Amino acid sequence: MRIVALHLIAFLISALVQGQSLIKLTVIDSISKTPIATATVKVDNTVMKVTDNLGVASFSLSVGSHHFIITTVGFHEAEFDVTLPLSTITVALYQEGKKMEEITIISSTRNNQCIENSPLKVEVLGREEMEEENTIKPANIASILGDISGVQIHLPQPGICNFFSLIAGSQR
Repeated sequence: MRIVALHLIAFLISALVQGQSLIKLTVIDSISKTPIATATVKVDNTVMKVTDNLGVASFSLSVGSHHFIITTVGFHEAEFDVTLPLSTITVALYQEGKKMEEITIISSTRNNQCIENSPLKVEVLGREEMEEENTIKPANIASILGDISGVQIHLPQPGICNFFSLIAGSQR
């Protein structure tokens, strides 16, 4: 009885093994022919593996037709059908064109652009403001600069005309 059971188990295992096919799939770059690591390989939308550093993913699949989808960042998706038994498949992926998003460059230089059209914040002290400040404290530029946003005026010692200014965004 035991011998019959062992033969039955051996027969079932051999039937299962014969219905399976071991496949080695290699993913490479179409231009440089170098292996692509971390590519995702889906088989029949159920089995999913990721390629190793050599660009290889191994599967044990049943004999018959299978649908493969290979994706990775920076490359176009590859989709194809394979009928097994096969032992190795090499797939070359094509690189996607590089796209840049909108870039904003902010710079400051001397140019012929009018101050009114400048994209930077610029405060202009007009003649009226200068005359008004001059009537309050004549010949005191510290009071004029103190009216500009982002400028701080510090008097180190009261009674002495020396002062220093801090401008927002600058270093001492």
